[in-house]
Amino acid sequence: MKSVHTVRTQSQIPSAIAAAWESALTAPHGPVWVEIPQDVLLAETTLPVVTAMDATPEEVVPRPELTAVAAHLLAHAERPAIIAGGGVVRADASGKLLALAEKIDAPVVTTFGGKGAFPWEHPLSLQSWLEDRHTTDFLEDADVLLVIGSGLGELSSNYTRSPRAAG
Repeated sequence: MKSVHTVRTQSQIPSAIAAAWESALTAPHGPVWVEIPQDVLLAETTLPVVTAMDATPEEVVPRPELTAVAAHLLAHAERPAIIAGGGVVRADASGKLLALAEKIDAPVVTTFGGKGAFPWEHPLSLQSWLEDRHTTDFLEDADVLLVIGSGLGELSSNYTRSPRAAG
């Protein structure tokens, strides 16, 4: 859980929801919890209805020097592969992922959170989940592994750490 927001009075509800929304949309994205006791939630109120939230997602700008290194590695890779996570889905970047995979001819596998980020029937789809041991073995053979939209947590790494993973 990325953040927890506990409400004790009705007047705290709008601020708690706004804070939770902002927390959820701030990188690294993640689930939040808003706890509102039933007596507070069901009590009559004269407070006005909240109709808008001003929280907008934080844009993470890539560092140009690191992007250049990644582009060089991908351009010279013999066996590139891509792991796509839920961030691709949340950013509505499936089309960009497809274009990149086709450009560098890289097979794609998704995490559970990335389901739907890449067309299952596409020739570059590994048609498997990252958590499958055969898929993990395939990815370990890649000379360049591009991870997009995932923090590679326990579930997305088969509860292990790739022997070649950078620390």
